[in-house]
Amino acid sequence: MKLEILDFQNFIKNKKRGYRYLNEDARLIYWLKYQANSSITFKDSIDFDEEVLKHIEESSPYYSHQFAIPKFEQKRLSKLFKEYDNNIFKDPDLIILNKNHYILDNAKINLEEYCTIYNQKLLRVYLKKNNC
Repeated sequence: MKLEILDFQNFIKNKKRGYRYLNEDARLIYWLKYQANSSITFKDSIDFDEEVLKHIEESSPYYSHQFAIPKFEQKRLSKLFKEYDNNIFKDPDLIILNKNHYILDNAKINLEEYCTIYNQKLLRVYLKKNNC
């Protein structure tokens, strides 16, 4: 998808949703690993922005659904993203994109290699040209 580092950093950024910190995107991948409340954080870290840390420290220990990634871990994940070798990744035969997801606004699909087989309100589907 040829996303840039800023796209990835936004993807894992701590985001406040209502009364808690909860990044819906990163939660799909990392869920309980980065649970954050007054009794637990990843590796008992306090390495958060001041506002996030204050909120975590004041939150109920029963907020098992609150999610925040420490700054040192965001740096580590960003470094892994930058160092990832795209050459070892085999392009998929089928790509299904949710058109309502912000991160996919920056996705780059090589239309010389893929044909669009479906394009409606919510989804866009690409197929490798040799399968069209």
